Amino acid sequence: MWEQISKTLSKFSTQSLSPAVADLDQEPLKEELRQSLFKEVEEIGTLSLPLPESLGGIGGDPKLVSQVLEKISESCAGVATSLWAHYGAMLPFLIAQSHDQDSLNKLSKSLQGLPRGDTCGTGYLNEAPLNITLSGDKLDLSGEIRFAWGAPQCKKIMISGEAAGEIVFLLLDLEAAGSGIGESHRRIGLRCCQSASLDLNGVSVPREAALVIEKSGGQKLLTTARATLLGWAGAMAVGNARGALNKAWGYVKERYQGGDILINHSLIQIMLGQMLMQLKAAESLVESSFSLTADGQFHEAMGLAKVFATKVGEQICSDAVQCHGGYGYMRDYGVEKHLRDAKALSVISGNNNFILQDLINNQKEKEGWS
Repeated sequence: MWEQISKTLSKFSTQSLSPAVADLDQEPLKEELRQSLFKEVEEIGTLSLPLPESLGGIGGDPKLVSQVLEKISESCAGVATSLWAHYGAMLPFLIAQSHDQDSLNKLSKSLQGLPRGDTCGTGYLNEAPLNITLSGDKLDLSGEIRFAWGAPQCKKIMISGEAAGEIVFLLLDLEAAGSGIGESHRRIGLRCCQSASLDLNGVSVPREAALVIEKSGGQKLLTTARATLLGWAGAMAVGNARGALNKAWGYVKERYQGGDILINHSLIQIMLGQMLMQLKAAESLVESSFSLTADGQFHEAMGLAKVFATKVGEQICSDAVQCHGGYGYMRDYGVEKHLRDAKALSVISGNNNFILQDLINNQKEKEGWS
């Protein structure tokens, strides 16, 4: 299956995405171009990739999704991040299938009415949980989401919170709820996927639209969803780094300096070798993470994969700029965008330092450290 999907994505990247990357990186974003691009993404079936066949998808598992995100990130990590947020919005419903038979029905109703090519956003990575109270057949929401990925461009966004000992997941209709969306954040990278703060004070929604799970099960679902998003971010970092390496490789094979082509310079060869080594290591770590099934192993591996892939991804992109010399800082060559996106990926889905801190605290707990 992946071979066919890869061919389709390669054609899409070559013919549609790559020529549009420079315009997608502008501020303000050319929204008409983005909408046109994502209509094409929908046509090739990428938007519905993780959905089961009953909802119009192919039931792509998290590993297949990571491969798609990695492939698209080679051309534009910003477009991949829009998909990352879109897939993340579906995750709680998809994960809940095993113990909530109505989850897919609720997801189907939540996705109905979306404009063609529209993506959903992700807001449930918030540091401070939302306050949710049950009022008859309504859920009253209050609180602020500081980073709602995709909110300025989407009609719906996934949020979560706790209410009366239960965990609530909701694909919130931003227009119907009348929620307040702040100004889009100005970022150095991932500009195609805008983010903003979201004020949900005084918002009420029907309870039947939400996925409500008892606290222990809901916390487990939330942890699994967040871990999956970490792994996907790691995959995007790998793809973005590969795109930068490909540009560097193409440049050093054509550029002459000091009387010889750059690829024949020993220092360039060593730098390229280190970049390739780092990329292969990150690829392997991310790929193996999606093969683990035990909860503890899965969650830890996803965190490690994200941190490692984004750290070496930054280094690879920095070296790719260096291979271009002064031209690396010019937008004409496109490699500087990979470096900006690499830095943004290191903070998406959770700051790397916090992830490492959680890993050590978990290890301390396992070994009974004081």
